Amino acid sequence: MLEILEYELTQADIDYKRFGIGKKNSGFFLPSSPPNKKPFPFDLETGRDSIKTTIRQSTYRIGKGLKPWFRAHRELEVGDKVVFKTIEKLKEYRLLAPKEIKEVV
Repeated sequence: MLEILEYELTQADIDYKRFGIGKKNSGFFLPSSPPNKKPFPFDLETGRDSIKTTIRQSTYRIGKGLKPWFRAHRELEVGDKVVFKTIEKLKEYRLLAPKEIKEVV
């Protein structure tokens, strides 16, 4: 079963080089009952690199290590959609920019 999360970029995501996925989408990345409020670690495959990142359980933001990915995708605009694809649940995901999404769908 292919699990994907489509996420629409906001101005804050682009400005701060992070994804504010919100509580509604947090279950895609987090265990159903997180043990505590520490950042939850996982790997994010970008096609070029693998980023060791975290999702903050208090703010539902993914940001650690994403600046190079955002710099490589300067074409991103508010409203563009990126896709997170599950490789291994709770451990590894792939991040796809809009121009890469067609390869998955």
